[in-house]
Amino acid sequence: MQIGFAVIEGRTQPDRKIFTIFCINLFTAILGNVLFMSYLLFYSPMSSAQISLANIPTWYWNIVVFHSFMALNISMLVSRVLPRDLASIHHFWIGLVISGVIFAFMERWVWGEVLLLRGYLGFIDFAGASVVHSTAAWIILAAYWVLGRRQLQEVNGQPSILNDSHLLSLGIATFILWLAWSSLNISMITGEYISIQKVVKHTFIAMISTVLAYMFLALLYQKRFDIEELMKAALGALIAISASCALVSGTVAMMIGGGAALIIHLLTPLVNRYIAVRSIGDIVVVHGMCGVWGTLALCGVDENLIAGANQARLMTQLFGVLTIFAWSFGVAYVLFRLLRYFVLAKRAIKNHVMRMR
Repeated sequence: MQIGFAVIEGRTQPDRKIFTIFCINLFTAILGNVLFMSYLLFYSPMSSAQISLANIPTWYWNIVVFHSFMALNISMLVSRVLPRDLASIHHFWIGLVISGVIFAFMERWVWGEVLLLRGYLGFIDFAGASVVHSTAAWIILAAYWVLGRRQLQEVNGQPSILNDSHLLSLGIATFILWLAWSSLNISMITGEYISIQKVVKHTFIAMISTVLAYMFLALLYQKRFDIEELMKAALGALIAISASCALVSGTVAMMIGGGAALIIHLLTPLVNRYIAVRSIGDIVVVHGMCGVWGTLALCGVDENLIAGANQARLMTQLFGVLTIFAWSFGVAYVLFRLLRYFVLAKRAIKNHVMRMR
């Protein structure tokens, strides 16, 4: 998935530090989840008995691995917009807060034993449309709000990798991303029966319907469509369907994909008016808004698994989406405020003093 993201959302500008950042984020994703799961396993008051390392069930480690890669996905998205000269130790602490605090508590509310949102309220987000992707968007929005556009990365004048000379790379990246996304949705931990064929089919239907719908809208209103924007629409569909790929019919998957195309077409230029950094605006729309749309779309699904359990009602889904926004944005806001005060402000003063000399 990271390879697919790198090609589709990346640029041709080389960055020798990106591998170091990836390793740091991978380490913090694993460390944060292991620390949080260890606390729940050994010291949580919810536990009925103390458990030793020797008899930890295998499925517990499966959850740690799955959640670690979800946290890695969030951290990598956030790292793309952080200042390029930010020290590795600061990437470490940011990644640790994302994996061990922001994502760890949220996935427990939706997927874990507490089930604060799903168990008590009936909120559903099957494989992370809001829990993973919208969370990343809200963290990045908090970074933009606190640090300002001058502190964040923006590649200007660099040719996009999505042009005619890179169609083969584009095709390979799209296939890798679709395959990885289908596998991600399949591997989501759940107590319900899941049809693998249904998950793959609906993921594919949503992406194809989004591409066709976006092409139609672009040709209707702009008389042309851009390949890069088309790939963003496909990515938005994959994010939106993650909330419900195992729970809906093919027709509903098609409608979710069409809604994602409409969101990309209408909201991208609107959001970019208020967010000066285009890459951040794209993340807010593609990951944030499409994740919200996919999560809210579940409230209109007439499926026995959902309707029979009295789940995924409009107010429930809306409350869950707002809770995820408040938690992600709020904690990230405090995190980047501390970063700005203790790191960036002192560095700016130091640079100013050096220039005065």
